[in-house]
Amino acid sequence: MTDQHAQYLRLLKIPLWHSRTGGDPAYEIEITAEIEERARISLPPLPEVAPVAPPVEVMRAPKPVEMPESQPIVPVAKPQPIISAAEPYMAEAISRSTHAIHIDAAMCSACQLSKARTRVVKGKGHAKARLMVITEAPTLQEDIAGQPLAGRAGQLFDEMLKAVKYSRDDVFITPYVKCAPLQSLISAAEEAECSGHLLNEMIAQMPERILILGRHAARAVLNVQLPFEQLRTGQFHLKVDGRAIPVQVSYNPYQLLKFPEEKRNAWQDMKRLIG
Repeated sequence: MTDQHAQYLRLLKIPLWHSRTGGDPAYEIEITAEIEERARISLPPLPEVAPVAPPVEVMRAPKPVEMPESQPIVPVAKPQPIISAAEPYMAEAISRSTHAIHIDAAMCSACQLSKARTRVVKGKGHAKARLMVITEAPTLQEDIAGQPLAGRAGQLFDEMLKAVKYSRDDVFITPYVKCAPLQSLISAAEEAECSGHLLNEMIAQMPERILILGRHAARAVLNVQLPFEQLRTGQFHLKVDGRAIPVQVSYNPYQLLKFPEEKRNAWQDMKRLIG
């Protein structure tokens, strides 16, 4: 390298490097001095870096264990008797109220049914009838008339009796409860209070056969909770004061007025009644 080149490099402040094994000692001294001068230049201290903390493990709440939904406690229904056409079912006529046995129905005020009645609807008909007909609770029309099966329903039932060679003079007709209800349904407590009045009538009549018209009356008198079709087609006997009386269940005449297509089934019921 020429002196001119070296001078040019120095003007550009470019350090000159030479081999340790040879070269111009003057250049090496100059380069060494420049390096030492730069080493004396104090540089600002590097900023302190905070030590990196180890990652903190986040504690998570345990996932709740899904428990199976608890099933509601359902009361076990009372087993119902299996009614078939081949095996008769024997029910017993009992009074579920001692009050009703010892008091006349016209004076009874044992339940809420007595609050709104016009009059008590007791049984009407033959004093010692061979056929006893038990109907549903009195309607408003029957409450005013004071007798069961009044109006169009009564006329329809008269025709049904005539078809099996009976008349009202041959039968005894009575509702299973003696007062018209305030609401459409009658409670079990009201049925129980009135059961003694019906039992008194059955003991007084001691009929050869019993015809029950309507599902509510049938379930209360026979003390079973069965579908209406099974009530109609099943064989029932009602034990009254030790005597077993055959029972046939059929349609309420008011129901036949609404659904005249069921008259065919009602006719079949009447034929089974008379044997």
